Amino acid sequence: MKIITIIAVVICFGSLISASEESIIAYPVPFNPGTTSLTIADKSSSFTGVPIRINIDIFDICGDKIFNGSYNSFPVLWKGYSSGGKRVSNGLYIVKVTVENLSTGSIEKKVIRILVKK
Repeated sequence: MKIITIIAVVICFGSLISASEESIIAYPVPFNPGTTSLTIADKSSSFTGVPIRINIDIFDICGDKIFNGSYNSFPVLWKGYSSGGKRVSNGLYIVKVTVENLSTGSIEKKVIRILVKK
């Protein structure tokens, strides 16, 4: 059994819907896709009861998009597979989370860097 560890560092940019820059989080850290899913969640419950669209884009270190998905609510789960169904390999990955408030049109963006280590 191979163990995969993901370490996350969070960086924020863009205009925020909520006052807190830490409203979107990713856990657990470290992340082992062999036994669990990476959870992307609304820590502050800023989006509870609000109509939203969540877009998740995951890129490898070369900037190639390896996964994308669109969701209507938190939490969002990622099991460590590319859009083509292959398990991701060791390396640095960038997770771009974009949340659009469908009522107001405001957008929150967050970039999460994750390191996959087997």
